[in-house]
Amino acid sequence: MTGVVPIVLAAGASERMGAPKALLDFGGASALERIVRTCREAGTLPPIVVVGHEREPVGAEAERLECFVVDNAEPDRGQTSSLQGGLGALPEEAAAFLVWPVDVPLVKAATLRVLAEAYGGDEGEHSIFLPCHTCKRGHPGFFAASLVDEFLDLPEKQPASEVIHHDLARVLEVDVDDPRVLDRINTLEAYRIAVAGDRRQESGDRRQE
Repeated sequence: MTGVVPIVLAAGASERMGAPKALLDFGGASALERIVRTCREAGTLPPIVVVGHEREPVGAEAERLECFVVDNAEPDRGQTSSLQGGLGALPEEAAAFLVWPVDVPLVKAATLRVLAEAYGGDEGEHSIFLPCHTCKRGHPGFFAASLVDEFLDLPEKQPASEVIHHDLARVLEVDVDDPRVLDRINTLEAYRIAVAGDRRQESGDRRQE
């Protein structure tokens, strides 16, 4: 996955969860660590992690994992402002980027490879690649670097999805065998369900070894 940079959005307040979503435990690793492990396994460039609320513990975890940390000083401006901060830190060698909410931590490395293969390393008809499972769009989205300016030009309160909707002809929905792309772990109940599913997946993987 040459030249692909994950941008992990971890600036939210986690009000419904009661604890930073980036630090939720999954099998002895934080949600953020699970994302970083997946990125390393898939061969991306080092992730950019955008912090805001709970910046000290989340930022410390990101630094421990050797990520580049961007501080959104005003995270209540919304997720678009966090994404714009992350995009401002993209290295010159970035050919594409992943937009990865931290509450979707259990995506497989194979899913990232499928998205990268759909992109192919050269921008053609499509520049936006969205993972889909059971005909539903999930995360993380994969975007060609040519779209950076479109995201940066968005008003802070306008959702980043406006870039997707602006020209649907350049969007490719990519089928993936990974139900975890549909996770949004932002409540305690969703967290319990995700942990149980992760344990079942790990148990199944061990049986196949």
